[in-house]
Amino acid sequence: MALIALNRCILICHHRYYDKIYSKVNTFFMCCAAWVIIYLVQLPNHVGWGDLRFSRQFFLCTFANHVHTYAIFYVVVGVLTPLGVCFVCYLCIYRRASVSNLVRSRILQRQLQGTATSPIQAITVEDSDTLCPAPPHSNESQCKKFYDDLVMIQVLFRVLIIYTIMWSPLVILILLHLEDQISPVWYVLVLLTAHGNSAINYLVYALSIEHFRRAYIRLLCAACIWKKRRSP
Repeated sequence: MALIALNRCILICHHRYYDKIYSKVNTFFMCCAAWVIIYLVQLPNHVGWGDLRFSRQFFLCTFANHVHTYAIFYVVVGVLTPLGVCFVCYLCIYRRASVSNLVRSRILQRQLQGTATSPIQAITVEDSDTLCPAPPHSNESQCKKFYDDLVMIQVLFRVLIIYTIMWSPLVILILLHLEDQISPVWYVLVLLTAHGNSAINYLVYALSIEHFRRAYIRLLCAACIWKKRRSP
């Protein structure tokens, strides 16, 4: 999530460097680095600082949350730091977009017509250069792609907010280190709430992006047709 936010931030705020930073080789090493960082966060469990065991509070095998120092390290490095990167990136995007004539004109166009009209009509070359410089031979499809990027950024920010809300109770319980002072039921509830975040994301995409909605509808229709054909 942090890498996606950083990618969008560079695309919008530092567009001229985007192709150089996100070349195929650099992107490959960034993906590898993400996996290495994840392993390094878990590495202390294999060298004596905590371990992986069955948690009596969460009723599953997890990292050493009973070792409070490691729990703090895990939360700060594995949760709070990526969230901080996300918020900083989206704040930069918001500040850049808020002063853009492109965004203002698009909002004004919607308000005047009262519907979500085509963004291309509200985008001019001058406006698009304000927020994200366009290539010399930009055309209508490139303008639409840029608008789609802005919509996706909004969706990703909503996903980030929902993620933060649903994971915060679990993080707070781990940091407070209450152990047996509260009922195990609360540990299970906050754990289910946190992991239930993954079940919410598809709704956010479906409600926010039109082509996602169309794809879901086609998928459901195809499933219904397939079921009817199989029924005697």
